[in-house]
Amino acid sequence: MERNLEELWCIEIMVLDNLNQTTQLLFSSFPQNTTILPTFGNHDYAPANGFISDSNLYQNTWEIWKSKIGPENHDTFMSGGYYKYRLKNATALVLNTNLYYNANKAYANFTDKDDPAGQFAFLENELKNAETCPNRVNTDCTSIVHIIAHIGPGVFERTYNFTWFRPEYNERFLNITVRYANSIGWMLFGHHHTDTFHLIKDSKENVVQAALMAPAVTPWFSSLDGAGANNPTFRVYDTDAYNNILDIQTYYINLDDLNKNASTPFVFEYSFKDAYGIQGYINANSLSKVVESIKNNDTVFQKYINFNSAFWKPEMPTGIYRGAQLCSLEYSDYPRYYSCLAQYSKRIIVCGEGICYISIGPCSLHSARFCFVVFIVTLHFYTHSIWLLFISFSYRYYVMVQSEPSMWRTQLVIALLYIPSIFQIANVFTQNVPEDVAKKMVLEYFPSYDLSQLTVTAVSSVWDFTVLYCTVHIVGVSIPIAFGIIALRNRIIAKIRETGLATSERSKQLQLQVLRALTFQACIPVFYLWGGLCFMIQQWNLVNNALPQYFMFCLFILVPILNPISSFIFITPYRAFFVLCAKRKVSGTSRNISIYQSTASV
Repeated sequence: MERNLEELWCIEIMVLDNLNQTTQLLFSSFPQNTTILPTFGNHDYAPANGFISDSNLYQNTWEIWKSKIGPENHDTFMSGGYYKYRLKNATALVLNTNLYYNANKAYANFTDKDDPAGQFAFLENELKNAETCPNRVNTDCTSIVHIIAHIGPGVFERTYNFTWFRPEYNERFLNITVRYANSIGWMLFGHHHTDTFHLIKDSKENVVQAALMAPAVTPWFSSLDGAGANNPTFRVYDTDAYNNILDIQTYYINLDDLNKNASTPFVFEYSFKDAYGIQGYINANSLSKVVESIKNNDTVFQKYINFNSAFWKPEMPTGIYRGAQLCSLEYSDYPRYYSCLAQYSKRIIVCGEGICYISIGPCSLHSARFCFVVFIVTLHFYTHSIWLLFISFSYRYYVMVQSEPSMWRTQLVIALLYIPSIFQIANVFTQNVPEDVAKKMVLEYFPSYDLSQLTVTAVSSVWDFTVLYCTVHIVGVSIPIAFGIIALRNRIIAKIRETGLATSERSKQLQLQVLRALTFQACIPVFYLWGGLCFMIQQWNLVNNALPQYFMFCLFILVPILNPISSFIFITPYRAFFVLCAKRKVSGTSRNISIYQSTASV
């Protein structure tokens, strides 16, 4: 139900009241001459996540914050809730990155979607001024700019593939950051509620900047997959006269203890410098070394996980959740994050002459051998599914030009065409190598892969007869089968047109359903062909990284999934039959189907 204007007005009054109370409490807790730089969070709008340009919120908040922001920032603050502030030896840019949030409901009403509220132009102009500033500190400029905002670039580390910025805004923000990396001091963000950071790399994989995410006082009990919650936390950044970060000291309170005893105090949690053994400043270079240490040392990784939620159920993540943490730390841009995360998903890898398979899921709880068996059985279902699709099209065409074959003859043909697939599964069962050998095979060609929490199986040589047969059956045979399906589809359609359109409305509808199903199902082998292509480009070493390895597995699995789904969607009798089965009220008359029902449902 849409909220009425009176409700929205009440919500806005509540938000402003909360902002006012929080501001007055904060301002009164520090000496009057203390520099305090307020910025908007995504819930500081009414209703939440609705930031636009030229909002009443900016006008009302200006009256609360203007004593700290300064009158010279009135215009930019009124435009989009952002401003700059001159520090002693640097300039702070306080941005309203809620404008870039992918959950921002006002996006559809942006007058300039390329640069909401002109904030990108403002950011780039200030960084250009810093880059050309003749001295470190000048009357009109400083050579160092610090960036402060609520939402930062990158991906939420606890839930895989969960992003904050819209893709185009994340890319543009990072491009500006990389371009002017030498003019940026530090970048401070929040929003995650967790304690983490993101490296920012240029196109050559050089770490040029880093985004520090401050943990939150608010304990966010999230429903996001893998997110969990956090204990209330705040931190203090210790800097020198030129704003280099010397240390980060974090304090927290155990929420369970606080709920039992309201006088439970905040206590010192950790020193960032001491915890990670940093020598010198906390900057992009030192944080890059921390990430390498986290990736390669589970003791350090566990320490990071403890701090990530401020000791709220700090369990070591495994599988794709481990990947989500590590890839979020290392990559702020989405394309490289996705590529990094792919290595923690199920995939098929060409390792020289061998073929390796990364397993995740329940089979990993049993053994690598069991995962290999599951993989081989699954792979044989993939290949047989395309044979079944070919049988289906062949049957449809046969009953249009000949009398319907007997049941035993149909079953015999299906059984005979199952022989290549059963031969495939029987031969490859004994070809797997021990898991430690399989991991060595992967690391020989992909030394950067993190296999510590993954189950890896492999066959040692694609040129072994049994493995070669499997490869040819999967990749080679699928090509003529795919073209055969397309040819049969065209013949079936031609035959329907040759016999003319049906006279009854029901028959016409059935004919249209069959035509739609034929067209859709004839396209299904394309996914199989693309999967085979991913294998070949790896085999020929044209492209061999996590993405084609991941896509090869994903594309194969679509064939046995889409075939029955297409019939369920397009063929009414097929759908009705399964609905009746689900209700356990299938009658004997449901078997008396027309030729169109019969040929469409095989």
